[in-house]
Amino acid sequence: IDSVEHLPKPILKQATAVIPLAVLITTFGADDYFRFNRVEGAYLGGAIQPRFGKLTSRVAGGYAFSAKRWQGSFGLTYALPENWAQFGFRFYDQIVRRPALITTPDVSSTFEALWFKFDGLDYYRERGGSVWAEIKPINHTRLRAGLRSVKQSSQGVNTDFSIFRPDRLPRENPSIIGRDLRSTFASFTFDSRKRIKTGRSDQFDFSVSYLRATLRADWSSPDILN
Repeated sequence: IDSVEHLPKPILKQATAVIPLAVLITTFGADDYFRFNRVEGAYLGGAIQPRFGKLTSRVAGGYAFSAKRWQGSFGLTYALPENWAQFGFRFYDQIVRRPALITTPDVSSTFEALWFKFDGLDYYRERGGSVWAEIKPINHTRLRAGLRSVKQSSQGVNTDFSIFRPDRLPRENPSIIGRDLRSTFASFTFDSRKRIKTGRSDQFDFSVSYLRATLRADWSSPDILN
């Protein structure tokens, strides 16, 4: 009788418990901790962001199993009183998404790629760093300018895994012209949300509806930093 009572749950019941959790993680999970795409495969990592007065550091890293590559980043930001100005730098070695007109910088294909093998993003490896300065001309706005020096290289497709569409072929990952890229950049951002002070930092107040718009310009030249 005891052995019958402790038999494993039927597979269907286990699936009904696991699938909602898996959907939640792949839809709303942070990319610093878990992501999946046809280039990296499954990525597991972590991130910390300790603060020391006006100095904020951020360290992130992890391993992409299909690409068989460790990735990481390290950055520091120093904020002046009232956060009217900030200065920072960042060094990293990561597989990044290629910018597209119809996507946002933080878009993720984890859910579609893992469950249905649909991945509309393209990827390449980028190693290097950037330095920047940012000011707040008026409330709700930020003006940033900086320098970037990176080395870019192509990445191939490393996995064809998906849960529900194992028969579908993954889309090729377009190659890029590998090069050393040096550029200057500037951006102007408007965000209608209010900033509230929490401890030693400012955070955006929660808002269901808000407007955020960014205008950015980059200029690349081999003469920069030479």
